[in-house]
Amino acid sequence: MSKKRTLLTAILGLLGVVCLVVAALLPTVIRSNTALFPTDLDRTAVLAGQGTLIDRASFTTATPVATTADVPIEIITRNQSSPGATDDTAATTTTVTSRRSDVAGQAGVFGLDTLAGTIDRTTYKVASSPEPTLITAPATTPSNESSYAGTLFTFPIGTDKSDHTLYELRGHTPITMKYVNDTREINGVKTYHFRGEVTGVDTTQTHGVNQQTQITMPAFKWGIPGGAMEPVTMKLFYSNTRDMWVEPTSGTTVDTHTTPHAYYARSADDSFKVDAINADLRFDDATLTALANDARDARQTLRATFFWTPIALGIVGLLLLVLAAVVYLRRPRRTHDDPHTHGPTATEPPLVGSAN
Repeated sequence: MSKKRTLLTAILGLLGVVCLVVAALLPTVIRSNTALFPTDLDRTAVLAGQGTLIDRASFTTATPVATTADVPIEIITRNQSSPGATDDTAATTTTVTSRRSDVAGQAGVFGLDTLAGTIDRTTYKVASSPEPTLITAPATTPSNESSYAGTLFTFPIGTDKSDHTLYELRGHTPITMKYVNDTREINGVKTYHFRGEVTGVDTTQTHGVNQQTQITMPAFKWGIPGGAMEPVTMKLFYSNTRDMWVEPTSGTTVDTHTTPHAYYARSADDSFKVDAINADLRFDDATLTALANDARDARQTLRATFFWTPIALGIVGLLLLVLAAVVYLRRPRRTHDDPHTHGPTATEPPLVGSAN
């Protein structure tokens, strides 16, 4: 074999092997370094709907505590990456603003939670160390240890049809999101449906609640019959059913339906309770459209990087190896000057007058 053929065969074979190795590594090793929680995240989502709200002005009147029904409500969540990201974790700030949408400005705000913490960039879960902190100081000191666990408002890349833990910021407690089905498509994006429930959480035992978790007032103020002026302490309890529709490739939450219910009562199942908020909310149209577009773009990028690109590289690698084999096995064409050639070649006529 000539030196040129040997060199060409080696180059083609080496390129083929490199393509196959890269194709094999992309979905595994390279993915672990690229499919990470973003360090430039800045996403706002709006839950909108109606519900019942407590009238806190009625706490100071001579009449029972009042509530207002059919109030238009918005819960605005903004997730931002903060300075301080590493290869393993990303610093984040999550701000949740609850407001009456029929009242302009700060006068309509009835709840504000701002959580600063770190996210594991591979699993997207809240990191346990350093412990997340609520920027808005809690109104009371909880009696138990913190229980931060799960992801915040999103799911990890490559979400599967199993249970996932979500940190319920409004209730300051982890919630198990159970897989329901995969029948819904939103703006052309196929989703997995998950549902989680939390019932009767005693917020006096949780970390980070920045409103009064228990209030003592005369019984008549709570609508409790009997001794009208007898002091009664009511605790703040929280329940919620949360439905989320998630694009599985990217883990992007495309739609959410939630029914937050916070109420004052003596126990979680007290028949005498006063609603602080009891609402039925879901993403507004602008949020739904924006998140569907984000999910579609992320899915296409991930599929190109971790599915189509490896397939293309694998095909190219195999073709290069086949070509290298063809070059290696091809027989050289014999010529007139070849000293090992015997007898006439295809281009040489036999000598005239040769002896038989």
